[in-house]
Amino acid sequence: MRGSVASLHSAPYKRFLREIKAMRMEARLTQEQLAKKLRQSQTYVSKSESGERRLDLVEWLAFCKACRQDPKEFLDRL
Repeated sequence: MRGSVASLHSAPYKRFLREIKAMRMEARLTQEQLAKKLRQSQTYVSKSESGERRLDLVEWLAFCKACRQDPKEFLDRL
C-alpha cells in the first residue's frame, strides 16, 4: 500500500498531472466543459487534475479523446 501512496506524489506522476491539465487547456476546455464531454462532474475533473483522484487507463483514454489528443502523442510529451 505504501508504494501506491508514494507514487501519487512522485515526480513522474506530478508531471503526468501537469500534462493532463495542459492537454485540457490546449483543447480550450474548461473543467466544466470537459466534465460534460466525459459525462462526469466538474469535481471529477478537478480531483483528477490535482491528483486527489487517480486516473486509470480507461479514464485517461477518455480524457485524451475528449480533448482530441492522440494518446501516443500525449505519452511522447511525457
